This record gives sequence, C-alpha cells and structure tokens, in this order.
Amino acid sequence: MAVAAFDLQAQVQAQSRPAGFPDKPLRIIVGNAAGGGVDVIGRLVAHKLTERWGAVVLVENIAGGNGMIALDRAVKAAPDGHTFIAGGASIEMHAVYKRFDVLTWLTPVVQMTSQPYLLVVTSSLPANSVKELAALARSRSGQLNYATAGIGSSGHLGTEMFNEALGITIVHIPYKGSGSAQTDLINGRVHFMFISTLSGMPLVRKGQVRPIAMSGSRRSASMPDLPAVAETVPGFEMNNGYGLFTAIKSPSPAVMAINREISQIMQLPDMKEKMAADAAEAPAPHTPAEYRAGVEKRITRWGAFVEKHGINPE
Repeated sequence: MAVAAFDLQAQVQAQSRPAGFPDKPLRIIVGNAAGGGVDVIGRLVAHKLTERWGAVVLVENIAGGNGMIALDRAVKAAPDGHTFIAGGASIEMHAVYKRFDVLTWLTPVVQMTSQPYLLVVTSSLPANSVKELAALARSRSGQLNYATAGIGSSGHLGTEMFNEALGITIVHIPYKGSGSAQTDLINGRVHFMFISTLSGMPLVRKGQVRPIAMSGSRRSASMPDLPAVAETVPGFEMNNGYGLFTAIKSPSPAVMAINREISQIMQLPDMKEKMAADAAEAPAPHTPAEYRAGVEKRITRWGAFVEKHGINPE
C-alpha cells in the first residue's frame, strides 16, 4: 500500500509540470542579505518545491547595487524557466524610476504573498494611534522623524503620502537598507516607520517597537484589534507583495508549471498559518498575465506620485 501511495503521489506531481521540467536545479535569486521577509518566503517555497517535485531548488542571496546586481543576474540567466528572482516593491521601484524596465526584461510568474506594512513607533514615543501621532507631529512641527530603507523606496513614498494626507511635517531619515533603520528605531534614534509585517511582527512580539496601525485598506485578521490607517485617513492603502519573476522569453509551459505549483503551495494549511502569523496572506490563484497587470498598475500609481512630487531616488 505504501509503494502504491508513493507511485500515485509521483504520478500526480509529474502531471503538474511539463515532461522533463525541471531538468536541472532551480534557482531563486534574492536581491538582499539572508533573513529578510522575501528571503524567508523564498526559502519556504524552495523547500516545498523540493518536497513536492523532488527537484533541487537553490536560494541565492545577491545583495548590493540597490538590487541591480541581482536583477542583472536574473536577466542574463538562460531563459529556460530555471532561474527566478524573488521580490516585490523593491523590484517594481526600479521601473518607477526608469532605472530598469521590469516588464520588458522580466516575466512576472506568480505572486506568493500579499501583506500590509505595520506603522510602528519607538517605545518611548507618547503616541498610541494615528491621531495621537499626527497631534504630536503638529505640536512638534519639524522635530519628529521617520526612517526608511532609502530615498525613493516604497516606505519613503508611502510615508510621504501619509504625511501629505494628514497635513504634517516630519523629517525623513533614509538608511541604506531596512536593517539599520530598524536598529535605530528600536534604540529610539528615530521615531517611527512603516515596516513590512514579515520583518516587523517579530519586533512587535519581542516588545521592541509598538504598532499603532496597519497600512492595508482594512484590519488584518491576525491583529483584529490594530486599526487600519484608512480608519483615520480615508482611502489610504499601502501594501507589498512578494512574487517571482523570470527572464523574458522563458518557455510558457515552464512558467505556467511554476505558477500553478506555487499557487497550490501558498494555499497549503501550514503555509497559510505561517503567513498569518506575520499578518501576510496568499493571494487567490492567478495567472502570470494577471500578476503582470497588478505589477503594471502599481508601477503606474507610484510613478504618478513620484512625478507629482519630483522625488529622485538615491
């Protein structure tokens, strides 16, 4: 019976991908150091692919150059559907600033997660809500500051959108990455920041920062007592989503096989439980074309904001 079950499982797995694919190790490139949110998701997905397909799946961290080194490696990889780059806003922002035409050189394959940002403050700041933060900013005009992973990052644009909606003036402190920004937030050198839930929830659980709101359009099921920013700032929404891209002209059967398999992986109970623990969720199964449309929409939205305010990246 055990042998029969194993044979059946192998047949089901084989049917979910084209014959002979993958015929060599799969590679997932992550454009930053190990330990960040996208790295965590990439490694979880790689492990599941190995379990389900019996394929070798390697995760390669290539940091530096504001993500451009990793993008260059992904674009120059053989277009055979075996090399992918994982990311979200960090990849899309290159298109916003016209540094790299994401949708010309890469094929969006599948979105793995969708997650809001946490609005968190340093523990010593006397603000427990968006209203209190705004009141404090008005009473100390120009004295409060916020941290981001760099000028022109999604955190920078989102916070400027937040400040504009509330009519407050807060000093921007850009860092070369979110890690050092988080350290200074914990130590009280900066006052607040929008941080990915996948990175921020561990800090919240340790009591190192205090969350005051979520950036999504509604409250998160994992933290139902934490208000959405939109409850105070109608219409405000800022989300991130990690997905996979591959070199343009990669074979459609391989792209579709990865899309289907990862869509199924992200719906597994243990994966959904892991995501929910960090206020993230798996989007509904979708096609590569639907993922591309979402990427294009976000690039257009942020591009309009950048053009309006004349924001130039580092």
